Amino acid sequence: MSDSLAAFVINYGRAKTTFTLTAERLTVATTGGPGPSLGIPVAGIKQFFVETQPKPAFSPRGAVVSAAQAYAGKGSLLLSWVDDAGKKRSKRLVAHIDEPLFKTFLEALVRLRPDASLLALPQNQALRQMGFLTQKQRSLVAIPVIILIAVGYLAAKKWLGF
Repeated sequence: MSDSLAAFVINYGRAKTTFTLTAERLTVATTGGPGPSLGIPVAGIKQFFVETQPKPAFSPRGAVVSAAQAYAGKGSLLLSWVDDAGKKRSKRLVAHIDEPLFKTFLEALVRLRPDASLLALPQNQALRQMGFLTQKQRSLVAIPVIILIAVGYLAAKKWLGF
Protein backbone atom coordinates (compact mmCIF):
# COMPACT_ATOMS: atom_id res chain seq x y z
CA MET A 1 0.00 0.00 0.00
CA SER A 2 2.89 2.35 -0.68
CA ASP A 3 0.79 4.24 -3.26
CA SER A 4 -1.91 4.92 -0.66
CA LEU A 5 -2.63 8.63 -0.22
CA ALA A 6 -4.78 8.17 2.88
CA ALA A 7 -6.40 5.40 4.85
CA PHE A 8 -8.43 4.92 8.00
CA VAL A 9 -10.06 2.01 9.80
CA ILE A 10 -13.33 1.75 11.70
CA ASN A 11 -13.73 -1.13 14.16
CA TYR A 12 -17.25 -2.33 15.09
CA GLY A 13 -16.63 -5.09 17.56
CA ARG A 14 -15.62 -8.00 15.33
CA ALA A 15 -16.16 -6.15 12.06
CA LYS A 16 -13.54 -3.85 10.61
CA THR A 17 -14.01 -1.45 7.71
CA THR A 18 -10.92 -0.06 5.99
CA PHE A 19 -11.09 2.98 3.73
CA THR A 20 -8.08 3.36 1.41
CA LEU A 21 -7.53 6.12 -1.13
CA THR A 22 -5.00 5.94 -3.95
CA ALA A 23 -4.68 8.21 -6.98
CA GLU A 24 -6.78 5.72 -8.98
CA ARG A 25 -9.22 4.10 -6.53
CA LEU A 26 -11.17 4.55 -3.34
CA THR A 27 -11.49 1.14 -1.70
CA VAL A 28 -13.82 0.28 1.16
CA ALA A 29 -13.29 -3.21 2.54
CA THR A 30 -15.21 -4.78 5.43
CA THR A 31 -14.01 -7.93 7.15
CA GLY A 32 -15.48 -9.94 10.00
CA GLY A 33 -19.07 -8.80 9.65
CA PRO A 34 -21.71 -7.22 7.45
CA GLY A 35 -20.79 -4.07 5.65
CA PRO A 36 -19.78 -2.61 2.34
CA SER A 37 -16.90 -3.71 0.16
CA LEU A 38 -16.44 -1.30 -2.71
CA GLY A 39 -13.85 -0.37 -5.29
CA ILE A 40 -14.61 3.06 -6.70
CA PRO A 41 -12.58 4.66 -9.49
CA VAL A 42 -11.50 8.12 -8.32
CA ALA A 43 -12.14 9.51 -11.80
CA GLY A 44 -15.72 8.19 -11.56
CA ILE A 45 -16.56 10.01 -8.33
CA LYS A 46 -19.22 12.59 -9.22
CA GLN A 47 -20.06 14.02 -5.79
CA PHE A 48 -19.16 13.51 -2.15
CA PHE A 49 -20.27 15.04 1.12
CA VAL A 50 -19.91 14.42 4.85
CA GLU A 51 -23.26 14.18 6.62
CA THR A 52 -23.26 14.96 10.32
CA GLN A 53 -25.84 13.33 12.55
CA PRO A 54 -27.97 15.64 14.69
CA LYS A 55 -27.15 15.80 18.38
CA PRO A 56 -29.74 13.73 20.24
CA ALA A 57 -32.03 15.45 22.70
CA PHE A 58 -31.72 14.60 26.39
CA SER A 59 -34.12 11.71 26.76
CA PRO A 60 -33.93 7.93 27.11
CA ARG A 61 -34.15 7.68 23.30
CA GLY A 62 -31.46 10.35 23.01
CA ALA A 63 -29.16 8.35 25.27
CA VAL A 64 -29.63 5.28 23.06
CA VAL A 65 -28.97 7.31 19.90
CA SER A 66 -25.92 8.90 21.51
CA ALA A 67 -24.51 5.50 22.49
CA ALA A 68 -25.13 4.16 18.97
CA GLN A 69 -23.36 7.16 17.43
CA ALA A 70 -20.38 6.68 19.74
CA TYR A 71 -20.16 3.09 18.51
CA ALA A 72 -20.94 3.61 14.83
CA GLY A 73 -19.73 7.15 14.18
CA LYS A 74 -21.17 10.62 14.26
CA GLY A 75 -21.73 10.93 10.56
CA SER A 76 -21.51 9.44 7.12
CA LEU A 77 -19.48 9.83 3.98
CA LEU A 78 -21.89 10.14 1.08
CA LEU A 79 -20.59 9.20 -2.34
CA SER A 80 -22.04 9.15 -5.83
CA TRP A 81 -20.00 7.74 -8.68
CA VAL A 82 -20.00 5.96 -12.00
CA ASP A 83 -18.56 2.46 -11.69
CA ASP A 84 -16.23 0.69 -14.13
CA ALA A 85 -19.25 -0.61 -16.09
CA GLY A 86 -20.67 2.93 -16.49
CA LYS A 87 -23.52 2.45 -14.00
CA LYS A 88 -24.42 5.29 -11.60
CA ARG A 89 -24.09 4.34 -7.95
CA SER A 90 -24.41 6.05 -4.58
CA LYS A 91 -23.68 4.96 -1.03
CA ARG A 92 -23.92 6.33 2.51
CA LEU A 93 -20.95 5.01 4.51
CA VAL A 94 -20.94 5.37 8.30
CA ALA A 95 -17.71 7.00 9.47
CA HIS A 96 -16.08 8.44 12.56
CA ILE A 97 -15.94 11.90 11.02
CA ASP A 98 -14.25 13.52 14.03
CA GLU A 99 -11.15 11.32 13.84
CA PRO A 100 -7.93 12.90 12.51
CA LEU A 101 -7.36 10.01 10.07
CA PHE A 102 -10.79 10.56 8.53
CA LYS A 103 -10.04 14.27 8.15
CA THR A 104 -6.72 13.44 6.45
CA PHE A 105 -8.57 11.01 4.17
CA LEU A 106 -11.14 13.67 3.30
CA GLU A 107 -8.46 16.29 2.58
CA ALA A 108 -6.75 13.85 0.20
CA LEU A 109 -10.07 13.16 -1.54
CA VAL A 110 -10.70 16.91 -1.92
CA ARG A 111 -7.20 17.33 -3.43
CA LEU A 112 -7.91 14.56 -5.95
CA ARG A 113 -11.47 15.59 -6.84
CA PRO A 114 -12.14 19.24 -5.84
CA ASP A 115 -14.84 19.46 -8.52
CA ALA A 116 -16.82 16.65 -6.86
CA SER A 117 -16.77 18.10 -3.35
CA LEU A 118 -20.06 19.40 -1.97
CA LEU A 119 -18.53 20.14 1.44
CA ALA A 120 -19.14 23.89 1.08
CA LEU A 121 -22.92 23.42 0.69
CA PRO A 122 -25.43 23.30 3.56
CA GLN A 123 -26.26 19.71 4.49
CA ASN A 124 -29.88 19.68 3.27
CA GLN A 125 -28.91 21.18 -0.09
CA ALA A 126 -26.05 18.70 -0.59
CA LEU A 127 -28.28 15.74 0.32
CA ARG A 128 -30.98 16.94 -2.06
CA GLN A 129 -28.45 17.48 -4.88
CA MET A 130 -27.04 13.98 -4.39
CA GLY A 131 -30.49 12.36 -4.11
CA PHE A 132 -30.14 11.21 -0.48
CA LEU A 133 -32.87 11.51 2.14
CA THR A 134 -32.25 13.35 5.40
CA GLN A 135 -32.59 11.45 8.67
CA LYS A 136 -36.00 13.04 9.24
CA GLN A 137 -37.19 12.01 5.77
CA ARG A 138 -35.91 8.45 6.31
CA SER A 139 -37.87 8.31 9.58
CA LEU A 140 -41.02 9.54 7.86
CA VAL A 141 -40.70 6.73 5.33
CA ALA A 142 -39.71 4.00 7.81
CA ILE A 143 -42.33 4.60 10.51
CA PRO A 144 -45.40 3.91 8.29
CA VAL A 145 -43.71 0.80 6.88
CA ILE A 146 -43.04 -0.52 10.40
CA ILE A 147 -46.61 0.24 11.46
CA LEU A 148 -47.98 -1.53 8.36
CA ILE A 149 -45.88 -4.62 9.09
CA ALA A 150 -47.00 -4.64 12.73
CA VAL A 151 -50.68 -4.28 11.79
CA GLY A 152 -50.34 -7.04 9.19
CA TYR A 153 -48.70 -9.34 11.74
CA LEU A 154 -51.40 -8.67 14.36
CA ALA A 155 -54.18 -9.16 11.80
CA ALA A 156 -52.65 -12.44 10.61
CA LYS A 157 -52.23 -13.60 14.18
CA LYS A 158 -55.88 -12.86 15.00
CA TRP A 159 -57.47 -14.23 11.83
CA LEU A 160 -55.13 -17.09 11.08
CA GLY A 161 -54.63 -18.09 14.70
CA PHE A 162 -50.84 -18.32 14.87
